[in-house]
Amino acid sequence: MRDVIGEVPRLIDAEFAIAYRPFRQEQGWGLGLFETCRLPDAKRFKTAAEAFLTSAPSRFAPYDAERPEPRQRNRVLRVATLMDERSWMKVPIVRDLMVPFGLHRFDEVRTLICDGPSLLAWVGGFRMRPFSSTAMAALAELSPALKARLRLERQLLDARVSWEGLTLAVDSLPAPAFLLANKRIEYANATGRFLLQRDRRAIQGLLAGPPSERISRNVIAANGVTSLGLCVIHEPASDLDVRLARKGAAWGLTCAESGVVASLVLGDANKTVAAKVGRTEATIEFHVTRILKKAGVSSRSELVAVFWTDP
Repeated sequence: MRDVIGEVPRLIDAEFAIAYRPFRQEQGWGLGLFETCRLPDAKRFKTAAEAFLTSAPSRFAPYDAERPEPRQRNRVLRVATLMDERSWMKVPIVRDLMVPFGLHRFDEVRTLICDGPSLLAWVGGFRMRPFSSTAMAALAELSPALKARLRLERQLLDARVSWEGLTLAVDSLPAPAFLLANKRIEYANATGRFLLQRDRRAIQGLLAGPPSERISRNVIAANGVTSLGLCVIHEPASDLDVRLARKGAAWGLTCAESGVVASLVLGDANKTVAAKVGRTEATIEFHVTRILKKAGVSSRSELVAVFWTDP
């Protein structure tokens, strides 16, 4: 989740971003998920948030923290539009947590990421000047990726998914993701498989290497599945790489054919493609014929159009 939240300030031009998920306990609330990006004194804020939630009332925020109201689910809102300033300052989480840290002085845009009626996380950005509709639209575009990641993390924490459910959840991640057992790759999502086809040795070395900011590792267990490691590479793939992974999987392309497609969709002629991949023009023409058939198109121009316009 850290890598996705790390994109929020850049995408919506915020000074910092916060994501958190409260959960009910016998007395008050607990703090489940908590991630920040660029938040000053984040550790102290987290400690204060945990203390606040322990004794917080049932309605500590301007939404139901267990089952948010339908009109607030998966919608991007500026908090300034929810209520007037006087009412806002009386909200417990504002009065008792945000004010001591000065966060009430910032404009705030947020979304309640929900799976059905259940809250997966509160995600928001802060800055001094008012957020624009463009910034709000950018957060809305990021919301599906946030929802997919949060749903997966909840499944893994519950540890009640089958192997089939686990692989489906990993497939929903936009970043390259791998399931490992004893350092052996048992499964990779489409983007991960593309990276393996392109340079398996380098990816295997990265997955087996020491901890780094480029990759996160989590030990998980699922019904009928031995202990596995989930590894996610946090460097975002380019749009070309993501599309190559998706189309390669959908069309059943070989590694060599994927390499040819990567050049064709950039407008390269056979001679240029041959030079790039180290093959003869005749071999490239053979690959092109097979690629067009697999993609269900009749020309290179149609292939390019389908590649760049279809989701």
